[in-house]
Amino acid sequence: MAQDIFISYKNDGVGQNLAARLAEDLEERNFSVYCNLKVKHTGSFPDRLREAIRGCKDFILLLSQDCMDQLIRHNKVDWVREEILTARESGKHIIPILWEGVKMPKDKNKMPPELSFLPDLDAIVMSELYKSSPFEDLISIFDSKPEKDEIYRDYFNSGKYRLDEEFRRIKASAEGGSARDMYELALNYYYGIYNDEGTSARDYGKAYELLSALSAQHNEYSGYADSLLGEMYYAGVIPQQSQSFETAIEYHKKAASVSGFSAREYAYLKSKGLDGSFDFDEIEKDYMEAVKTGDRVAILGLAQFYKTYGRYQDAARLYRNTYKVVPESELELGRLYVKGVLNDPPMPDYHRAAAHFHHVISTGKCSAKAYYELGCLYLMPFGDFTKDDALAQELFLKAASLGSIQAAYKLGWMFEYGIVEKNLIRSIQYYTQASDGGMPLAAYHLAMLYQQPEVCNYHKAFLYAKTAADRGSPEGEYILGNLFLFGRGCIADPDEAVRYFHQAYGHGVYPAKIMLERLNAE
Repeated sequence: MAQDIFISYKNDGVGQNLAARLAEDLEERNFSVYCNLKVKHTGSFPDRLREAIRGCKDFILLLSQDCMDQLIRHNKVDWVREEILTARESGKHIIPILWEGVKMPKDKNKMPPELSFLPDLDAIVMSELYKSSPFEDLISIFDSKPEKDEIYRDYFNSGKYRLDEEFRRIKASAEGGSARDMYELALNYYYGIYNDEGTSARDYGKAYELLSALSAQHNEYSGYADSLLGEMYYAGVIPQQSQSFETAIEYHKKAASVSGFSAREYAYLKSKGLDGSFDFDEIEKDYMEAVKTGDRVAILGLAQFYKTYGRYQDAARLYRNTYKVVPESELELGRLYVKGVLNDPPMPDYHRAAAHFHHVISTGKCSAKAYYELGCLYLMPFGDFTKDDALAQELFLKAASLGSIQAAYKLGWMFEYGIVEKNLIRSIQYYTQASDGGMPLAAYHLAMLYQQPEVCNYHKAFLYAKTAADRGSPEGEYILGNLFLFGRGCIADPDEAVRYFHQAYGHGVYPAKIMLERLNAE
């Protein structure tokens, strides 16, 4: 059976990695995909590849810089080139995907004659952080359609791995007294991997019984059992028992010597005073023990603890000592310079902050947050730091492409008010991204924009006003009151209008008071 989508890639680290993730995501969406990851190329251009390309509907061409250079050089042995030519000869829908930073030659003559058509094709740019790639854009231009769900098999029971048989073996061994298998069986129940009914439903009760038994045995698995018991008490998922932070703390304390997670959780819960006491020195000591395990979250947790109680220099020292292995540390160090808390008297230092954000970006870690923070510096500068709206917008665009809803909101705001360019369509695009990410203010702005003549859609205005109001935006409550009053995007309902005006005014929106006075007068 021919697959609808053929993925062509250069057999290097970048190409293989991107092809594997793209194929997996497409298959999760029920697309039929051919990706030649596990078969080595041998001999002449294989018939199986030619047949797969001729049988597909969409031909995806993944272009890293190495792949692009190889096509331009026209090496004699080039599998990607042969695949492209076969797709071209077969009249397939060719979709180039450019890895971030890769560009098609502006001069088509730089390409070999038989590939000179490539620069004319519409290409999609894939960001380095794959999870934020323009995936929906790619799917929208496919000729292929998802196949029916029922063709996908349960791989656990496909013959490759018999989960039911393995579960029975573990359970029998656990009942025979094996501590290791008691722990593994508890994990099955806790995480919903498999249970006695043959489903993936969680069974907290049985997990608790096994973990409690292990905890009492004082063997090598007891500490790990204590750690999970602490998490269960913290979440309140143990049947017939109430949530208990105090008990969670007790179990995490017992597990701290073997579990970095429990060491960190113990310090965190104590820092919140959830054990009924607060001792700064003791909490600091507990965090230090967790840090010694190498737990990166514990490092950030201790630094946050210092920041909360005004120990900024201690937080900065911790960030400086760890940012080579914990990129988030350098990001937070930059934020401290932005706030100015490392100077005496306090004074923002945008130049040092920018240097740290630039370095974070160069590591490829936390890039979305660093791009966003850097954009904010150029948008609202301090002192002799130069304002540059165009650069700020460029940085926000990169951050938004990597999934930053804060950057998306800034872009929506900039395009709405014409900071660099007024464009309501793009403003809506980025406000929508921010709203979908849960930002109430973005939903409020969408409710406002969709009432403008250029993009008027009262139904969408009503939906986004309701979203903003439901998320606690007082401005959203006010706009929703107006829409209910005038029947825009909904059936007019003066009672609902009054209700939302009262809510908005109670939350500090003075214009709502004006509307209430107007309604009372009428």
